Amino acid sequence: MLDTPDYEVHDVAWVRDLLARRPWMTIVAAPGGVPTATHMPVLLEDAPAGDPGAPLTLVTHLGIPDDEILGLADGVEVLVVVEGASGYVSPGWYAWGPAVPTWNYEAAHLRARVEMLDAEATWDALVATIDVFERERSEPFVLTTAGPGGTDDLAYARRIQRGVVGARLHVTSWQAKSKLSQDKPPEVVARIVRGLETDGDPHADAGLAVAMRTAHGLGSRGHAGAGLAGDVA
Repeated sequence: MLDTPDYEVHDVAWVRDLLARRPWMTIVAAPGGVPTATHMPVLLEDAPAGDPGAPLTLVTHLGIPDDEILGLADGVEVLVVVEGASGYVSPGWYAWGPAVPTWNYEAAHLRARVEMLDAEATWDALVATIDVFERERSEPFVLTTAGPGGTDDLAYARRIQRGVVGARLHVTSWQAKSKLSQDKPPEVVARIVRGLETDGDPHADAGLAVAMRTAHGLGSRGHAGAGLAGDVA
């Protein structure tokens, strides 16, 4: 990742938050010197209690063809790419110049050492993945022998598991960026956020607007405080 001091992030807590918010990641390896990538759900394992600065550890699962294509094995190094909010920023929002279009984004690149998981640890990774994505539902899905209509979801999942392998990724280094118009005056930042929040604008992007509000300490839309003029009707 290109070094850009204005946008570099050095706070591991920011990276942890990005990884938790954006679990769909790209895993890149180079078996035989050929760059190869796959896209998988990846979970951030919890930091030890009281140690938020502990090394980052990720866990994922792949179809067995994927792990062979990537050449995954114990000790292999991979690159994990995670993207946060991103979107086009039109200079038509600036009322300030000279100006050209740009692209705002959040991203992190993590180099990691692979630890392949055995069958039971792979099962634990699968169950953890289901739990993470189901826990906010009013009626979370759980693997059980008595699913809807009497189906045995647990046995079905165990059969599918035969074609899956888990991997723990021990992060050895990382780079992160948050390019969210930090180089612009506050009044221009405010106009960009307003543009991103304008219904009907072809480049409206609520997620990017939220990221910019957070980065610039502008508060939430619809709330008073250190936000933008007109946030509260």
